Amino acid sequence: MEELQQTNQELYEVVSQLAESNRNFEQRLYTLERVIGIREERIRYLEEELNNAIELSRQDKEELLEEISKLKRIVHQLEEENKKKNKEISNKDKLISEFDERETKLKTRIREISKSAGNTPKAQDYTTRLVDENERLKREINTIRTNQINRINKITQQKNRITDLLCQNFALSLLRYRDRLELINTREALQNIQA
Repeated sequence: MEELQQTNQELYEVVSQLAESNRNFEQRLYTLERVIGIREERIRYLEEELNNAIELSRQDKEELLEEISKLKRIVHQLEEENKKKNKEISNKDKLISEFDERETKLKTRIREISKSAGNTPKAQDYTTRLVDENERLKREINTIRTNQINRINKITQQKNRITDLLCQNFALSLLRYRDRLELINTREALQNIQA
């Protein structure tokens, strides 16, 4: 019985760790939402720069608008991913609550067995069921832990990839804009020299 109680305590500690990990996961999602907001601001800045640009050809303007449109799609995709992750978090919370509920029932049954008359066949049957229940709970915890680690790794990879792409696109747009301004300045300088 003590071994079952110890195993149960270990399971409880693992669930507590998973709950903490879940809170960290929620914090990462919140951070990702803030990053998305920053990216949206960058897109607005690019749109303003494009609207304020002097003497851009129609083709150049269309290219820049297409780039901005692509950035908007990426941000929209990020927002959709965040909604999915929020659903996953609430599912994890439900699983943890279900675990806590089952754990409470299991503790109650262990106490009842401890108070019973001894090693009757009924008590042995209860013990067997408790061991089976503990093993099943361990498997659930391992599955939750593995899924959570995989999701966190995937989110980190996606965040890094998106950040890299956004930065590259932003840099390219700024370089194009700078080149156009230099061309305009060079034209004006040549016109001033010729005049």
